[in-house]
Amino acid sequence: MKKYSFFTGTVFFLAFFLLFPKQANAWFSVCNRSNKQVELAFGYWNSVDNRETFADSIGGSWLSEGWWKLKPGQCTQVYPHELWRRNRYYYVYARSTDGRSVWSGNHSFCVASSVFTILNLGGNCYRLDTSPNTNFPNSRIERFQQVDIGGGRVQNFTYNLR
Repeated sequence: MKKYSFFTGTVFFLAFFLLFPKQANAWFSVCNRSNKQVELAFGYWNSVDNRETFADSIGGSWLSEGWWKLKPGQCTQVYPHELWRRNRYYYVYARSTDGRSVWSGNHSFCVASSVFTILNLGGNCYRLDTSPNTNFPNSRIERFQQVDIGGGRVQNFTYNLR
């Protein structure tokens, strides 16, 4: 029986991992570092979407999604894509469930009273699955905080609510 050398085994091992690389996870995560339970909404520019909606026919869209509910100390992943390939800026809005705290900024996005994914177009809030003449029911504008993930090849980013 022929024995393989340590060198041959190492070369085989490295070649296997170079030829079959593991797909990297890439996420935008939000962690609740406050002492309050919060509800979170997230906004972003979506230039690549396989949903084949009206928004795709106009070359992309501003979308907002929510609500994620976070207990103190809890984190959640809100955007499962390679961040640096898509956008440098993302947008976050959060409010405490007791109504006493709000994390907001200067950028307008649509939110709704229940779970939502909304197309934001020209200051109006539309259903994502229709042409822009169907308003999203019970929607309103809130001011989201801009989050700059930097210009490098960022794979994962965590934003902390404090």
